[in-house]
Amino acid sequence: MSKLRTQIIIVASLGLFSLLAAGFLAASQDAYTVYDGDSALTVRGNYDTVADVLAAAGVSVRPEDVVVPPLASPADRNTAVRVSRAHSVLVRSEEGTATYWTQQATLGAFLVEAGFSPQPATQIFADGQLVPFASLDETLLPEVVEIGRFVTVTIQDGGRQQTVRTAVQLVGQALAEAGIPIYAADRVSPPMGAWLEDGMVITVQRSFPVTILVDGRYIETRTAQTNA
Repeated sequence: MSKLRTQIIIVASLGLFSLLAAGFLAASQDAYTVYDGDSALTVRGNYDTVADVLAAAGVSVRPEDVVVPPLASPADRNTAVRVSRAHSVLVRSEEGTATYWTQQATLGAFLVEAGFSPQPATQIFADGQLVPFASLDETLLPEVVEIGRFVTVTIQDGGRQQTVRTAVQLVGQALAEAGIPIYAADRVSPPMGAWLEDGMVITVQRSFPVTILVDGRYIETRTAQTNA
């Protein structure tokens, strides 16, 4: 037998051995199934806990998510791991805006869980729709909740227009909340200190920068006047 043929046989044997070893290793590893919502994942390996299985599957969870069996439970290849995701709810109120995560199915149950205590006279909007106090427990969990006196106003700033919902009380506060800077020479109608009303249109007439010469000095300022 030639030396070259011997080398070929050795290489082929090593390759076959590697394939057999890989197959044996795969067969010796347990297969775990993870259901993440509607998605099903399979991961192979030897793991101690459910948390290890999720980490191997690349599945991260929030504290509000429900994992069955619990994360600290021993991993069992005969028991699928199920992850029930919490839903996000954006809450706007006079105190500000915050995102909550919940497993609750109704608006009323969510408000109790989140620590809100609305009164019968409190205005509560679910995805922009006013919800009567008596219907909170029958209203499905919305994506956006607004608590308090909210109004819808339209802001016209030059050629730009945007419609916003806000719980602030004054025109100036609404402009600041919308991220619209106002210069001293700008004209705002209604005035900055006017109370907001639902359906109000706020108009901003922009000033423009000018340079004036006074006693030999150049002064940079702004004006809304169009004539000298």
